[in-house]
Amino acid sequence: MPASLVSNPKSYFDVQHFDISSLYIVKSEINASLNQVESALSLFISDQSVTVGLFDAADAMHQVTGILKLLRMDGAIELSDGIRLLLINISENPDTTDDSKITALSEGLMTLTRYLEFVLLNETLSAQLLLPITNLIRNLLGLPFLSEGYYLQPYLDEDAIQKNASAATTSPLALQENQKQVIKDQLVQMFQTGLRAVLQKKSQARDFALMHKATTLMTSLSVQPEALYWQVAAQVIATLKPSSLLTDSRKRVLIHIERRITQQNTPLTRDSIADLLAMTAIMDDANPLLAKFGLTDLVKPDQETLNHKQFLFGPDQEMIHTVSQLVHQDIAKIKELVDLIVNNQQPDDALNTLSNSLKELGQTLEVLTLNYAGKGLVDQANRVKEWVSLPDENQINALMDHLLDSENAIILMEQTHTPGLVMLPFTNLRISLHQLVDARSLIVAESRTSLAGAMDVILSYLDNNADATQIQSIAEACESVSGAMAFLNAPRGQAILRAAAQYVHESFEITQPSLQSIEYLTDAIACVDYVLEGMEKKKPAGENPYHFGERSLAKLGYPVDQIAA
Repeated sequence: MPASLVSNPKSYFDVQHFDISSLYIVKSEINASLNQVESALSLFISDQSVTVGLFDAADAMHQVTGILKLLRMDGAIELSDGIRLLLINISENPDTTDDSKITALSEGLMTLTRYLEFVLLNETLSAQLLLPITNLIRNLLGLPFLSEGYYLQPYLDEDAIQKNASAATTSPLALQENQKQVIKDQLVQMFQTGLRAVLQKKSQARDFALMHKATTLMTSLSVQPEALYWQVAAQVIATLKPSSLLTDSRKRVLIHIERRITQQNTPLTRDSIADLLAMTAIMDDANPLLAKFGLTDLVKPDQETLNHKQFLFGPDQEMIHTVSQLVHQDIAKIKELVDLIVNNQQPDDALNTLSNSLKELGQTLEVLTLNYAGKGLVDQANRVKEWVSLPDENQINALMDHLLDSENAIILMEQTHTPGLVMLPFTNLRISLHQLVDARSLIVAESRTSLAGAMDVILSYLDNNADATQIQSIAEACESVSGAMAFLNAPRGQAILRAAAQYVHESFEITQPSLQSIEYLTDAIACVDYVLEGMEKKKPAGENPYHFGERSLAKLGYPVDQIAA
């Protein structure tokens, strides 16, 4: 295996299990730095002789990049550093700065700001979203493009590559070198024919078929580990079709494949395999292939990435909450008008007013991509136009059901734009989400009260003031709150408290636990309370707090996975 395949890659947990609570804490400071950069850029645009602010802005971006490195936010790190370098470039060359650099800088700042909000709201990373704007900035700076698989390279294990290369069954054709070269020349022509159509945006199914055949035959002409590259390439290209999402970075991968066919004895490198594996996002089911390299959770399918992109470049958190308030006000006014109509106290032209209000609200929801709820209100607006007298009970119920759909839809949208808010399973469309939200808030508050009581008993126990009855209240509190964690869709918290309750039942009655054991118990309870506090204050806690509780219970001899089973 070539020496270029470096061992000891990062763990998946480094990239995906980042500390979301740390991002929440520092995000306001990052936003302040980004606002400083935007102000400096605006000042430069108005007067290009003023570059002092750009140097300060570059220093601010240097600090932002350092913070993002500490947070291990791949993708955001590279974009932030690209913005810093572009600021320096503009400040040192103000007279030669054109609109393309200003536009790229503005787009980069906007994208980075929205991406940090996206990560905070969704508690997941999606570095691939930032690749286009990062490469645009790097191109303006004369820097090499980041490849399609750039963000995968640190997590691609050399042992996995070696294992897959050894396990792959290949039977190279027994040909002389001159015979192989003749075949390769033909394969180059086949692949180039298909690639040319792709680059010209005129591709058809036959073009991808030619490219697939070329890569498949290259497998038969190669030995391991080179053959592994062609096997993966053939699997990726086999799924390509004219409708496939082929970004510039993916087209560069296809160009690289064509070059490998033409070149002799090209070494297999980590980045070349990473590029192909990143392109498996195109495939309908890439998990079997990705699992062989331990990358299943790192490559998101194209559809998921597109959904993230819509979220990233859609309305921001502030706008959503503002619109949400306005929609709730409109719904309240419509309900008041319906009450007047039902009680035969309606003003003149009430039905026409109701119809217009429903139509306007429905169209607003459709603009917010809440199409089901929006269409329902537009349909109801048309039905109200047909009312010639007081509506009957069925007509009113149908209208109120659609208003409920609208309320639930806007609440769900608001929840997706609220950090740290628990998204409870929601299957019954005829239950108000307001009621679920109220129930959730009540359960969180009562759970925190119960855990606080349990902690008080533990402190009392340490002061030798607690009797056996009080000790058992610790277990009862843990069992009770574990059920609440199940309702709150927090299975790890549920399992931790179940294990803690079992420990109290079985250990406190037999012997007096050591001070160290009690500390482990309090750690387990405190980690769940920390998560509940995040829910209560809409402050994302992430999954990291659970690690402390699980580790503490394991030291007590009550590993969570065994207790849960």
